[in-house]
Amino acid sequence: MNRNKLLTLYRTMLIAREIDRVEQQIASRGEAFFHLSGAGHEATAALAEYLTPDDWLHCHYRDRALLVARGISPRTFFDNLLCNEYAPGSGRRMSAFFSDPQLNVLSMVTPTGNNALQAAGVAAAVKEQDNHPIVYCGVGDGTTQ
Repeated sequence: MNRNKLLTLYRTMLIAREIDRVEQQIASRGEAFFHLSGAGHEATAALAEYLTPDDWLHCHYRDRALLVARGISPRTFFDNLLCNEYAPGSGRRMSAFFSDPQLNVLSMVTPTGNNALQAAGVAAAVKEQDNHPIVYCGVGDGTTQ
């Protein structure tokens, strides 16, 4: 990895960690209903270099750094945390869960691991496409127990 790519990756990881830190502060003050941390999972941002815009992401809620690398803005994270009208779900979904059709980020699900079934369905649907998209599925460590 060249120096510029490494610095971009490091910056993305720092942004994800800072978003997490600020979200925790907001939740601790009672300004948000709850907070699910992604701290310690920042290395998922390294996957972004190998993904194309045609690839699909079915992320785990701790994949914050990968979502930042994919193009989800810090503002979107805070709008989602506060469940306001600017959030991707207009404040109607749990604050740690995202989707973005323009970025091919599929809607997260509450039961950890259930997204593997949906990701497999997307993979089956796109496997014959000429651009050969990848379907990433993050399941989290709780799913593997």
